[in-house]
Amino acid sequence: LTANKAERRLIKTYAIPLPDSKPPRVTAVYPSSNELPANHLKFYIQFSEPMQQGDIFDYFSLFNKTQNRLVPRPFRHTELWSPDGKQLTLWFHPGRQKVGVNLNVELGAILNEGQEYELRINPKWAALSGHPLGKEVKKTFTAVAMDERQPDIFQWKSIKPAPGTRDPLVCKLNEPLDYALLLSQMTVGDFNGKPVPGKIELAENESVWRFIPDQPWQVGVYQLVVGSVLEDLAGNSIARPFAIDLSKQQTPSKSVGDYVTLLIPIK
Repeated sequence: LTANKAERRLIKTYAIPLPDSKPPRVTAVYPSSNELPANHLKFYIQFSEPMQQGDIFDYFSLFNKTQNRLVPRPFRHTELWSPDGKQLTLWFHPGRQKVGVNLNVELGAILNEGQEYELRINPKWAALSGHPLGKEVKKTFTAVAMDERQPDIFQWKSIKPAPGTRDPLVCKLNEPLDYALLLSQMTVGDFNGKPVPGKIELAENESVWRFIPDQPWQVGVYQLVVGSVLEDLAGNSIARPFAIDLSKQQTPSKSVGDYVTLLIPIK
């Protein structure tokens, strides 16, 4: 603009280039399995850098490959971000996934058993740096039978490490469980209940939980403490099922507190 306020006119425009950096990437999508229950609830999508937030849902779609069409209105429009802006929790609308609830009756279930789907992320979605993803991201999966059973912690199988080693304590969970809750709701305590520092690893599509201590195991009885909010992929927690079919006779859930503790003898 000219300096003379009486004759304000545009003289020249300048284009400010984006920072010279690589485009953002989707580094992981959980659950990692390519088979998900037809009443599956949510995905965790991880990025290489913080993404732009607000009005993000136009960048997501769910495509039914079996029927060759987009699934209408599959997502809950609530943005749930990690503090660093690099992990998004993307929910299917719970009202579509509960049998008999209004949205389920009006629009139908989001997933149909036996059909194949793609979760798609639009390449135009940009990071805070301004760089877009640049290419479409797809997670392909098949819907399998609905999961209406609660996780049963007492059916888990453990592989106990030897004392004097830093070998992992391994828990086989019988089914894939919620990625984020496996990291936050399972801890190991020592003989006095004091948390044992260490690292958690997940394997076999989040159906195996491993704990590697910072220091070697000692002879004694450790505690595996599990939050009762730990869920499977359909939202059934240790404490309660996600949905209850009132037309069927129900077996009452086992009463549990906020935590369930398993004793792990190391000898």
